[in-house]
Formats: sequence, structure tokens, C-alpha cells
Amino acid sequence: MFTLIVVLILGLMIVFFEIWRWRKIKFIDFLRGFNIVYFIIYFLAPSYIILFDFKVDSLPPSSMWIFNINYKDAYWSFLASVISVIGFFCTVVGYYLGLSIFRNIGCSINFKLNKISDSYWLLLSIIVLFLGFFSLGLYIYKRSAPLFDLIMYSGLLRSGIKVKGVEETSFTFLTFSLIVTFSSYVLLGLSLNKFSSFKKRFLYFLGFGISGILSLLVLILKAGRLHLINYLLVVFLTLYSTLEKRIFRILFLVLSLGVSLSIILYGKYWFGIRFGKPIYNSLQDIFSNFFAEFSFPYLSLINILCNVPIKTSYRYFLDFPLGILRIPLGLISKILDINIDFPLTLSQENTLIILGTEKGGIPVDILGAGYFSANIFGVVFIMFCLGMLLALFERIFSNVSNPVLRSLKIAWILYFSTMVVLYADPAILLWDGVYLIFPTIVFLMLYLLLNFKKYSF
Repeated sequence: MFTLIVVLILGLMIVFFEIWRWRKIKFIDFLRGFNIVYFIIYFLAPSYIILFDFKVDSLPPSSMWIFNINYKDAYWSFLASVISVIGFFCTVVGYYLGLSIFRNIGCSINFKLNKISDSYWLLLSIIVLFLGFFSLGLYIYKRSAPLFDLIMYSGLLRSGIKVKGVEETSFTFLTFSLIVTFSSYVLLGLSLNKFSSFKKRFLYFLGFGISGILSLLVLILKAGRLHLINYLLVVFLTLYSTLEKRIFRILFLVLSLGVSLSIILYGKYWFGIRFGKPIYNSLQDIFSNFFAEFSFPYLSLINILCNVPIKTSYRYFLDFPLGILRIPLGLISKILDINIDFPLTLSQENTLIILGTEKGGIPVDILGAGYFSANIFGVVFIMFCLGMLLALFERIFSNVSNPVLRSLKIAWILYFSTMVVLYADPAILLWDGVYLIFPTIVFLMLYLLLNFKKYSF
């Protein structure tokens, strides 16, 4: 009962807060993206669990780990809900403080971004597209199998199941090849620039078509629903933001929601990660499966509260520098074919506690990562820093008129609101975010190279 009250307080706080913000901000921004996802995973999912619970016979076997969590214990569920309220408050405080602190530097970067020419964006997109295509080629080469077979068995390969005729290899090069999506975002933005000639826009659109097909190929081979949803949402929302007629905006909004829900409910069956047919015989079955997909942040938080530091020690934020090191060392190890041992990640530790093995990959949410690092202080610190980071990016991408920047802003919003909040293990969020992080580094290097005499903030 007390848990439900705390959860309802959080839900009402987010709703009224967004109603208040709607007067000035009509479209999605960094804080609104965070609030939407936070509302789903820490209000809607816990509310459903408390009021209805899961329908066991409608869930697939891969979701049975849920019942290893002591989520029906009133104390732990109450504590998790209180922490979610604290986390929300710290994020909001950090965000509005960050808006003030980063006003000057954010506006300076924003001014320079708006001055960048289309030719520069085109050069960046070509470089990134080439590197992504090359990385994809290396992955296919290491698999030593026809592309059609890799597509057909993408779900099995993602699950670590051996497939006859397909060589075993890591997903390092495939994950890195996701940078082609960044190129796709840039070319989409260029094709929507009303100040370019029709001929240029047509050529940009052809480039977007090529990079888009390549992006979808990589996403299908990776067999991950979140990246696919995020990619399609960036495209749909970018088109939505450039359209003037209300009917087309509504169409793209409905299309975005419909596609996202379909991928959430049926994606694992389409990719072949789950076999058989989904058990959706009633509305309750659909709700049970939907909230099972979004319950892992709340359930992982409860698991961490119950078992840290009893079964495993605090991490003291060491996962963040290790997460950064994993990216270059991971690439080097695959290129040189050497083995580099790292400590277990946050997600592996979480999975080990729940399943007794680190294999299976039950993610750690942003609140769980904070608590795993340094108890309640870790939660306050990480959520406050997240709010500051959201504010910095909001300042950088504020008042963007260029469709390229609008597209990239949406991509970063979705990264922070989904990857960072849902999969807060630095080993996951940094590596799976390489599709935005690496091109941004290339962007800065190109900018410094081409404008080193003028460059100053």
C-alpha cells in the first residue's frame, strides 16, 4: 500500500511537471525524453506489478528470471520506489542548475554548430559511412558465411547459439558498424534542408536511402530491438519536426507509436530470439508482456538493494573508467586477435546474483548503477550528474534550425533517455553508444583540422 502511494506520488510529480513545462516547450527535449522513459519504468511498470502482477502463463521462458526477484516484499519495493523519487528530484535539480552553469559554453558551441556548412556535414557522413561499411565487411568476413544466412540466423547468433556453417566471432565489428546510422541521420537532415537546391536535396536523399538500407541491415544483423526502435524514431520524429501540416504530424506520431509497440511485443519473435508464437490471447496477456519488457529496471534495482553489499561489494564508480577503456582495448584485442580479461561488468554481477551465472545479460538501470557504486550517495551523485549532462546537451542543441542538427538532437535525446537510463552499465552504454560517440569524436577532429586557426570557445 505504501509502495503504491510513493509510486503514485512519482507519477503525479512527472505529469504535473510536464504539464507546467508544456507551456514553453511543445516538442521533445532532453529532460522530456528522460521523463517519458522514467514515467514508464518507475511509475507504470511498478503500478502494474503492484495492482495486477504478471500473468505467468503468458510470459516466455526467457522472462522467468523475474520471479527470482523478491519484488513482492513490501520493504524492498517501498525502498526502490523511494529511491526512484529521490533520483527524479536529483535529476531535475541537476538539470536546472546545469542550464544556468552551461549557458555560455552551450550557447557558444550552439552558435558554431549552426554555422557549419552542408559540405562539412556531407564530408563527415561519407567518412563515417565508409568506416561503418568497412567494419561491417570485417564482421561478415569473420563469420565466413553468406549474408543471407547471417540475416536468417541473426537472433540465434545474438543469443550465442552455434549455427552450422557460420564461424564464431565477437560482435565488436558489427557493433562498431552501427555508426552508419549516424551517417543516415546526417544525410536525412541534409535532404530536408529547404535552403539547398532541389538537385542537391535529391542527391542527399539518395545518399540517405543507401545509408538507410545499410543501417537497417546492420540493425537486423545485430537483432536488437532498442537500436532498431531508436533508429526509426529518429527518422520519424525528424520528419515530424519538419512537417507543417497537422495531419501529417499526427500520422508520423501514430506511426512511431505503432511501430515501437510492434517491435517491443513481436521483435524477439521476428529476429528468431524467441521461438513459437507469442501468447497474446487477451488484453491482459498483452499488458503482462509489455510491462515484463519494461520491468527489468525496477526489478534490477530491487535485486541490487537486496544483495549489495551482502553478496557483492560496492563498485565505487570504477566501472566508468573501465567502461571507457573497454572500447579501444576491445577493438585492439579483436584486430590483433589477443585476449584481454576485464572484471565482471555491473550487468554480469547483477545477472550472477539473479541466475547464478553471468551469462544471460540482465541489465542494470541508472538507479541500480548508482546504488551499486556507492549506496544512496551513488544514486544522488549519478542522477545529479545526469541532470547536468542533459542540461549541457540541451544548451548545445537549443534553437537549432538546421535539420541535420535537429536529427542529431533527437538521436542524442533517445540515447540518453533509453540507453543511459535503461542500460546504465558503462560497459554497455558506452560501447552500444559508439554509433554517436565515435562520429562525434571524428566531428571534433575534423573541425579542429579544418578550423584550427579559428577554433576557440
